[in-house]
Amino acid sequence: MKIVFSSTDEQEQEIETILFNLRSTILPSYILSQDLDKYNEMGLLQFSNYSNKYNGTLREAYQLMTALQTVATIIDYVSKSVECQQYEDLFNRNAQIINNFGLFFPFTLQCFRNRIPANGYVFTFAEAENQIIC
Repeated sequence: MKIVFSSTDEQEQEIETILFNLRSTILPSYILSQDLDKYNEMGLLQFSNYSNKYNGTLREAYQLMTALQTVATIIDYVSKSVECQQYEDLFNRNAQIINNFGLFFPFTLQCFRNRIPANGYVFTFAEAENQIIC
């Protein structure tokens, strides 16, 4: 028999916070809003289960949080740096981890080489004012 520990509520909230940050702040800086709308229809960075929330073990939660934070950090660094080849393998490995957890993340590191100039675009996502109780 093997005993595993479930993820904590704080971990699940942190995962949701990181996902929200990616969807609302980071991706709109690099991907056109009409392209983001298409990706959102395909379930961009959304869990495929019915509750659309993370539901896993303690270890998996740490793996997912680390992968999401690593991808966000690499995106931020690569957009400011000339050299990005050395980070491509690290980015691809963490993007694969994100996809393995059931999140749709179809981007390569080259998608984040150039920022989109700010033209008054409105964020694609907004936090919900309330939650539906299941």
